[in-house]
Amino acid sequence: MDHFRDPVHGFIRVNETERAVVDTAAVQRLRGVKQLALGNLVYHGAEHTRFGHALGAMELAGRIFDTLAEKRAATPRGPLGEGAEGLARNRQLVRLAGLLHDVGHPPFSHASEEFFARGESHVEMGLRLIRADPVRTALESGPEARALGVRAEDVAAVIAGTGGPPLLHEIVSGDLDADRMDYLLRDSLYTGVAYGVFDHARLVQTLTVSEQDGRPVLALEEGGLHAAEGLLLARYFMFTQVYFHRVKRAYDLHLRDFLRELFADPAGPGKYYPTDPAKFLEWDDAKVFLLMRERASRSDPARRILGRDHFRTVFETSGHADAKETARLDAAVAALRARLPGVPVLTDSSETAPHGFRHGRFLVQGRTGGATPIEKASPVLADLRLIVQKRVYVPREREAEARKVLEGV
Repeated sequence: MDHFRDPVHGFIRVNETERAVVDTAAVQRLRGVKQLALGNLVYHGAEHTRFGHALGAMELAGRIFDTLAEKRAATPRGPLGEGAEGLARNRQLVRLAGLLHDVGHPPFSHASEEFFARGESHVEMGLRLIRADPVRTALESGPEARALGVRAEDVAAVIAGTGGPPLLHEIVSGDLDADRMDYLLRDSLYTGVAYGVFDHARLVQTLTVSEQDGRPVLALEEGGLHAAEGLLLARYFMFTQVYFHRVKRAYDLHLRDFLRELFADPAGPGKYYPTDPAKFLEWDDAKVFLLMRERASRSDPARRILGRDHFRTVFETSGHADAKETARLDAAVAALRARLPGVPVLTDSSETAPHGFRHGRFLVQGRTGGATPIEKASPVLADLRLIVQKRVYVPREREAEARKVLEGV
């Protein structure tokens, strides 16, 4: 048994199979993919990578499974697996799924996801990596995986939600999942803000199994409702204060503009990130930065990122933009383009549900029996509004002119 010392979860212990998968080029590549893209240009501590998040998600997935397994005597039809061997197999499956759920992220994580071919996402690329070498061989040759009959395809099916006990997919990628818990805690720590902190130990402890439409589902005991609300508020504030920060979003726009230039160049590396797993593994943040430096003399987005000379915000809505605010923003854009011809005007629209729950699907189990959809059980959740943040940006050197144009708009 080996271990990693993690700043969020303490010691994360791994068995031989998990260690072999961690040591593959596919997982090690995540050390070169920052969790928050260019967020470190705003929050200087945000140098953390997808590698640490992968380990953290694996650890939390195992803890959630263990909590549910302790309560399985009260759940129908053994939803986590039959007998000791079934439980051991599914515990290994869900830990490996947690470890590998983000293995397909492109450079700079979500900020460059649109540059996959055929409209794919990091999930599809991740499944391709899991099914290919070196991950497949490392996983399937591990002693624990061999003994339990765990194959790479089984792990891929859990991540995709197409196979294995449905609860395993919910643990890794559900409404109150290991992924969400870890990224909030980790991003909060490394950005130096307290918004993402919540009582995750209590939340994990109070997860349980309920039944919905005749099938077992991940649910929450009533005693864990405040911990869940803490996570919801953490997510809300992290989006409004960190993920949708105006300067971070400006750099996201510059990054995408650079990548559009790069992939549109006939002499460039291609139209998209490679679909071949081996070639995709060559792409990380450092490779993109190298290409930026090579092209900085002829690429304005590259020059601005490397020189930390981002476009400035000259108009923005509230964090809950309505139709009236959106109309004002459209008018501002039209005025800038009409009165400052030739000046580049960038627009950004950031939107997310404040909680991300599928309506009526996540249940809170009452102390005296019966289950209630969480949005009815929680007054906090009922009051959270859709986050819609829209902004207009212009070059720093034209900011004063733009603001003068927008007076009275």
